[in-house]
Amino acid sequence: MIPLRPILFLYSMIQNVSLLLRGKPACSPSGEISGSRAAAACLPAVVIMLAAITGYAQTNLWPGDLNVPEAEENAETGDNAGSSVSLLSTTSMYQTFKTRNRLDWQRRFKEGTLTQIADYGLEQVSSRSSIQYTDFTGMLIYSDVLTSGLDAGIDWSPVLSYRKFPSGGILESNADIGPVVKHTLFSVPYTVRGGLYGYGWSDTVQSLRAVSQGVLHGNPGVYGSVSVGNPRSTINDIPLYVGINADGRSLDGSNLGLMTASARHCRVLPHLGDSLFFHMGDSLTNGKELYLGEYEGKSFYSNTSWRINHSFSGAAGVKMVQRFGIAPRLYYRYYLNSIAYPENAASLDDQMRTGNQFGVMATTDSLRRLSYSGGIVFGREFENWLFRRDFSTGTALSAADSMAMIINQSDHHSTLVRTGNRVKIALPWGMSATYHLNASKDSKQYDKTLDGKFNRNEFDRVQINNALSLRYERDTLNFFELYGQYGKIYHYYFSEKQSAESKMINEYRLGIDMGLSAGPFTIRENIYSDAEVSEMRYAVNLPPYARDVNSTLSGKMILMENRLQITGKWVEMYHDDGYWYGRDYWTDTPSVDHEFYAIEQKNTQYWLDFALESLWERGKLTVGTLLHDVFQRHWKRDQNTGEAEYVVSELDMGYNIEPYCTFKWQSSRFLLSTRLRRIIRTRDEYRFSLDKNWDFLLSLQMVF
Repeated sequence: MIPLRPILFLYSMIQNVSLLLRGKPACSPSGEISGSRAAAACLPAVVIMLAAITGYAQTNLWPGDLNVPEAEENAETGDNAGSSVSLLSTTSMYQTFKTRNRLDWQRRFKEGTLTQIADYGLEQVSSRSSIQYTDFTGMLIYSDVLTSGLDAGIDWSPVLSYRKFPSGGILESNADIGPVVKHTLFSVPYTVRGGLYGYGWSDTVQSLRAVSQGVLHGNPGVYGSVSVGNPRSTINDIPLYVGINADGRSLDGSNLGLMTASARHCRVLPHLGDSLFFHMGDSLTNGKELYLGEYEGKSFYSNTSWRINHSFSGAAGVKMVQRFGIAPRLYYRYYLNSIAYPENAASLDDQMRTGNQFGVMATTDSLRRLSYSGGIVFGREFENWLFRRDFSTGTALSAADSMAMIINQSDHHSTLVRTGNRVKIALPWGMSATYHLNASKDSKQYDKTLDGKFNRNEFDRVQINNALSLRYERDTLNFFELYGQYGKIYHYYFSEKQSAESKMINEYRLGIDMGLSAGPFTIRENIYSDAEVSEMRYAVNLPPYARDVNSTLSGKMILMENRLQITGKWVEMYHDDGYWYGRDYWTDTPSVDHEFYAIEQKNTQYWLDFALESLWERGKLTVGTLLHDVFQRHWKRDQNTGEAEYVVSELDMGYNIEPYCTFKWQSSRFLLSTRLRRIIRTRDEYRFSLDKNWDFLLSLQMVF
């Protein structure tokens, strides 16, 4: 049996393509689309629309933590005397003024290296509100101190920030300064830093010029850090990448420690060619931090709660060489994340999450007539709330303990299985067919609640997605592709309270992507239509429906031997959404004799962009205009008369007209990029005011 209701809905969805051209309403004046239209008219579209994917499951991607890290570029040695300067300057102005200017200077001499950074940023919201910061981090390192290979020196990092408000301002500053030692022992590099750390602040500074008039508060402290290894380089040509970092800071009773460690190993099995990968990563944050608060209009600094945040992951995998035309891959991964507040025994925020993943992937030679790539991943996760507390004592519970037991009922297991598969067939005459199949299941299983019922958040979510495309391609500019997509989502809740939200969603897409190039002309069109049809498991709530039609037409004409070109783009989008009034949902209204889709709101948007581009060997100048409009309507019923009609939503925008100009110039040591745009809204009272609604951007990079 052919499901009639989705077919009828698809038919009305396809009609929306003509709406963009004719501008006729998508439903009758009463705000409904009848469900009695003939289904035969849309059967060809249903046959073409075989499948859809709303999101591709990334099951054929190798985990990033099992990849070989890219090698670092070799730094210049101290024997190359001289200086280098790099400048980055960015300024933008639209509603707020923002600027960022950074100068990096490095002086290399025979005995060592001097590095200095000057970084300044400003965000000007108004004449009475702004944010500024400066950073003057630097380092002086001498080479071969006392012994060969031992580098020593000093580094400093003063940072100042100022936030200005209409009622005053807050000045904050921090700085650290101390010795630095670098050495390499048994081909393993290590760095040791330490010194004094200071923090200061004031909430009585009216401006940076009046800093001396404010009341300054400050606290001294100490810091230290150790770094061993380099996670991006091997040790003595052994394929082992190790990096360990430990940092500590103490300031006015706030002690904070951070440790990170990672180890990665990869090797090729002799005689087989298969590659083995191992990875382990661990991080631990333990301690307190200072934060700026406010109480009864007065600022104060205080310590956060003692917090321990721990993360660990371990993974192993194997990449096999191609055998019998197939190259399989396997991996396993374990992870743990936890956060705890040891000082607060009654904390309700302690949480720990552990999980396991196992993945299998396979690919074939993409140059063959029939190629495949895909995989499947199995995952199991456990989320444990208040994992440091024991609720099995059997003693009487206080009110706080009762609340904790309710929080503890959030403990749950999640089972996730997902698969993604891609099959491509090369056909004669430059044609190809590609099919995608993706499926996933996500289940959350909770312990029973205190009254023995299902937890309201316990659910099963199953998603099955398909996509089929047929493509003809002569080259990258001349092609034609017809594609269809279909997806099904089952989302079911087990608890009685949430069961009314259980539903099934059907997603459809039908589209065409085509390109054509002839002489100086190039044109491309991508148009597709979407529909989302929902069915509630229980006829309690009306099922939501939605439709979209999107079209993007772009073109280019090349003149004067690629030195001048005219470009254009026309984007148009139609969307409506509402509810399906079916007989199953009208049990208490026997007078309704037909089913219909009632559109609650609909809107149309379009963008027109035309530009003239002038090209040089190192530069590009673009002058153009963008036109944008939004036409949005919603269904509204008069409370007095009972009559209803579509009402145009007042967005107070009107038409947007945006003339713009961009310029870019680049050389081996210089990059200049600038943009100037004027935003004109036909309903803006300042549309003719030349001192408003400008968008300006200037970016400059120089290296000497």
